[in-house]
Amino acid sequence: MLNKYHIIMELHEIQKKQENLRNKVDSVNASEIMVKLLKEKENLLEELAKKRALMTKEDILKYANQMHCVMRGDFKGVSITTPEKYHRPLFFIDATGVATQSCTFSSKPIAEAKKLKKLGTITTYHSYGGHYVFLRPSADEAIWQCPKEWLDKATAFEFSFIKSDQLSEVYDCLLDCHVLETTYYQVELPDVVKEKKMTW
Repeated sequence: MLNKYHIIMELHEIQKKQENLRNKVDSVNASEIMVKLLKEKENLLEELAKKRALMTKEDILKYANQMHCVMRGDFKGVSITTPEKYHRPLFFIDATGVATQSCTFSSKPIAEAKKLKKLGTITTYHSYGGHYVFLRPSADEAIWQCPKEWLDKATAFEFSFIKSDQLSEVYDCLLDCHVLETTYYQVELPDVVKEKKMTW
């Protein structure tokens, strides 16, 4: 017959086995979740590659002369939008290389963007130059990821951070790219913007 001490020890062993089993189940679940997540990322990369292949260099340059980058700030300086800066006015920036330069790096505001009509906002994905800490989205990425129904209407686009500008919120290590939101607008282009011809 088991005494009180033996009963306590057996209960303790049962609890240990239950804990080990829970850990194994959690590990299996985590592995299944990771496999599912990796598959989703893989599918997304395939979708992005297919979408990029639909546009030629000539197509992108054509839309680049129609669709210009706007950023928030003032004539002293502009930056990619963080949530606390949504109230700041938007400015067109000086022309940059469409694919060979980031339109947000050392940006020079040239005209305020007024009376914008928002077409919509999507999540966009961006490669980086050099180290992954350097966020350098380019105009061509905004153009080829633009939804088809907005392409002929949009005359401006704005990059913004989804939550914050913290690297952990921006860099997706599984996709090896930066993730932003891009908003597309219809707006009358000032003459100083129309005169700028975009190059690759």
